[in-house]
Amino acid sequence: INPSAPVVYSPSSSVANMKKASYITGTPEGMLINIANLQMALNYYHLPTRTMCGMTDAKTVDCQAGYETMQNIMMGMLGGAHIIVECLGVLDAIMTTSYEKFIIDEEIIDRVIRIERGIDTSEEALATEIIQEVGHNGTYLTHPSTFEHFRESWRPTVSDWDLYQDWQESGAEDVVTRANKRYKQILASAPSSLLDPEVEAELLSYMNRVKKL
Repeated sequence: INPSAPVVYSPSSSVANMKKASYITGTPEGMLINIANLQMALNYYHLPTRTMCGMTDAKTVDCQAGYETMQNIMMGMLGGAHIIVECLGVLDAIMTTSYEKFIIDEEIIDRVIRIERGIDTSEEALATEIIQEVGHNGTYLTHPSTFEHFRESWRPTVSDWDLYQDWQESGAEDVVTRANKRYKQILASAPSSLLDPEVEAELLSYMNRVKKL
């Protein structure tokens, strides 16, 4: 290894399904192994870290996919990973991908980022003076500080927080249906290419030359 070479410590452990001798990704033990390795990288080697999380053994975007993905993403991110991979849209032990799950996983990651940020204990956030001002018989809903800060609360991208009646009247769509619509909207409004036209032309020219070899 060359001195000063960039290095990222990258545990990606899992355990086997001993009944079938098959690779599985949704187990608590797999991420516990990764967390121990992440902590060793951070506290002993003092290296940046990368790990797999967001995997599931579910074959479709169902409840199992949700709880296994949340388990793995939360454990990986709160366990100290600076970089997370295999974290968007994967199903069936990383054998396939779902666009709908990709959108849902984005929200899961955003949730964990908010959790990881923790509680703001600043004087402004604790607002003890406002608590004393409002008192037991007052209301915070109409207080100026509420209007100033209420937009700071985390909001979901595809989860539904409406009342049941409102949800029914708006079509009673489940999260997979909403995620399906969202990814299609993203693709419909996406640019034809994210590359600079000159760079894209150069890459295509190179690929065509290689094909002729």
